[in-house]
Amino acid sequence: SALLLLGAPALLNSINEPVVSLLETLLVARVGTILVAALAPASALFGLVEEVCFACSVVVTTVVSKACAAAEENVASDGKMRTTVSTSVFSSFLAGIALATGLQLLYGPICRIMLVPVEVQGLLRAYTVLRCVGLPFFGAANALEGVFLGSKDAMTPMIGWLITGVITIVAQLALIKPMFGNGAIVAAGGALTLGQMFIFVLLGR
Repeated sequence: SALLLLGAPALLNSINEPVVSLLETLLVARVGTILVAALAPASALFGLVEEVCFACSVVVTTVVSKACAAAEENVASDGKMRTTVSTSVFSSFLAGIALATGLQLLYGPICRIMLVPVEVQGLLRAYTVLRCVGLPFFGAANALEGVFLGSKDAMTPMIGWLITGVITIVAQLALIKPMFGNGAIVAAGGALTLGQMFIFVLLGR
């Protein structure tokens, strides 16, 4: 039924991020407890940043919904809607760059505020640099999700995020290995960034 077709992806999507996060922690813990200590503040930090990106999706959904309604009433508004979509996605990408830059510039004060141990700060820095590379793509992907939702298409972004989750998990299993030592923390950040780039390309094509 239609309810099952929509409900199943929605249910899987709701556990997508927790599974990815849990697997990251488990794989990193196999390498060393100091890497887990580096992940703890990073999870809190990027959790906050990602909520900002999710807010972009809500705003874009509202804007695109209004643009779609206007386009249905007036064909001439179709061009305006495309401009709105392009502007929203580009602005979200720039916002991601701004957030990433801000995190790097304020890295020292953030570590002090979060009471990050000195011996962990180098590992945390390596992880955050890789994660920050993915932030613009994540922000733009959330804006693209808002475009689909505003156009009354919830299925495409849900399937996209599910595929992204699978790809991220495969990347985690392939890259986060004990043989890499402390470099496994970089691999962990790289796996998530790879997924964020993928969902941006998938929804933006």
